[in-house]
Amino acid sequence: MTVSGTAPRVESARRSGDTSCMFGFFRHDSLTARLVLPVVGLLLAGVLLNVAFSAWLATRRAAAAAREQQARVAAALAEKRVALSPAVLDALHALTGSHFVVWDATGA
Repeated sequence: MTVSGTAPRVESARRSGDTSCMFGFFRHDSLTARLVLPVVGLLLAGVLLNVAFSAWLATRRAAAAAREQQARVAAALAEKRVALSPAVLDALHALTGSHFVVWDATGA
């Protein structure tokens, strides 16, 4: 065994083209990658789920409100015995945004 005055040279893990150690934030064994990123991912998934559920609920409520309005208009027309001429149906369409169809119960 020879003893020299210089310590053995340890090659650096970081080479000129190696970028894996450049960003310690995203290293596989970093505390951030193991603890913080999963929590952030879960929070993001929760927010996206909440947005999707809110959109579905708003669509459902809007459809129910439109059905309720159409039912009220139909009940009012049936109660008042208004002559349902094309002019009246056009006015109803302009007021409510709904299209109305009139048919005779006898099929005539």
